[in-house]
Amino acid sequence: MTSAYSQEQLSQFLEHINLPKALREDIRPSLMLLKTLHTHSLATFPYENLSLHYNATHSIDLDPQHLFRKMVTDKRGRGGFCMEIAILYNHILRAIGFDAYTAGVRTRGRLEGVPTGDYPGCKYHSDVAFGGDGATIPMPLIDDLVHENLGTQQIRLKRDWIPHQVHKTEETKLWIYQYRNGQDKEWNSFYSFPGIEFFALDWDVVNWWINTHADSHQLRNVLTIKFLLRPVESEASFEGEMEIYGKRMLVNGVVKENLGGKTQIITTCNTEGERVEALEKYFQISLTNEEKEGIHGYVSELRGTKVPQSTFTSHFNQLTPIISNSHTPQLLPMSHQKLITTLRTRSKRKVLMRLMLIDSRDELLPLIVADDCPRNTVSEAQPSISFDTLPVKASSRVEALTESEVAVDDGDDFA
Repeated sequence: MTSAYSQEQLSQFLEHINLPKALREDIRPSLMLLKTLHTHSLATFPYENLSLHYNATHSIDLDPQHLFRKMVTDKRGRGGFCMEIAILYNHILRAIGFDAYTAGVRTRGRLEGVPTGDYPGCKYHSDVAFGGDGATIPMPLIDDLVHENLGTQQIRLKRDWIPHQVHKTEETKLWIYQYRNGQDKEWNSFYSFPGIEFFALDWDVVNWWINTHADSHQLRNVLTIKFLLRPVESEASFEGEMEIYGKRMLVNGVVKENLGGKTQIITTCNTEGERVEALEKYFQISLTNEEKEGIHGYVSELRGTKVPQSTFTSHFNQLTPIISNSHTPQLLPMSHQKLITTLRTRSKRKVLMRLMLIDSRDELLPLIVADDCPRNTVSEAQPSISFDTLPVKASSRVEALTESEVAVDDGDDFA
């Protein structure tokens, strides 16, 4: 299999992830090399979706050369979200000589990229792009084999069907990645995959959905997860061998850390200046001035203060007669300068209204509005966006959609 990267780029990559010199002297496919690549890549490239937020285009570029510049050449501590890191990692494995390919997975609310490789006698699942509860080691494709992960967490691959499947035979069983936070805990399923190879065009389709679809949580949340390394203290270890001992996370404005026990909050950011400073201090990620400007006016921007209720109420009241209880598309007055659709959702705690704002680039910008106490107030979960900030096409209209049930995520990590 060919790689998009040259041998010179491979050397740059291995130096960037600080691969031990003992392994760099003779780079050939081996299980020890795969395990070390997995550990060092996981700790070097943070799972982050900053390019969807700190970016004037608010979109992701999956070109392998762009990914290499962003994560390796520029040396600004950048990583990427699932597909970005997985595509980079896959081409590195190919450059070394591994028979590697990417595979698509089905997740609970997310889609991830999973590179895999063949080895004498066994096939391994090596995912360095999942984020918070991802595997810290390559996992052999063996049903029900339990591995120790971070702290008390255990992980395994389970060969089974998923609920949505209709055609259930032995051949249609999937590999399901599961975790539990202790031997006395229940197993939780995170994602499943059949092992079918995905091509660049397949990832372009998945990337388009994540960049544009209203249900993509990546559009609403700024996420960064970085795994932490330390030297292995064992007589059996080789020189320079490292291990994962914890992880650090940023979810919107909250920075958290887990060193193998309970997750602790380190700090909370209320402004963009504080969040940019936290990215440098806790994740060693430095943003360019252009990237910092890219989030201004975007839904995920931290503004430091709540939007005055009177300002939002005036905009909302202008829209109320249009969205009310009608399910029929109606023309939206061009004075609003925005195409708006509404999706009412209900959780166990409160009723929310999500306004999906679509700008001239056909990008969806979500705005969460509390609809229960009191009406017309902005939820603390998301800042407001003025309805007159972006132009729309002449055929703008607003459509009220049907209600649907949504789950409330109370977990430690978004990813």
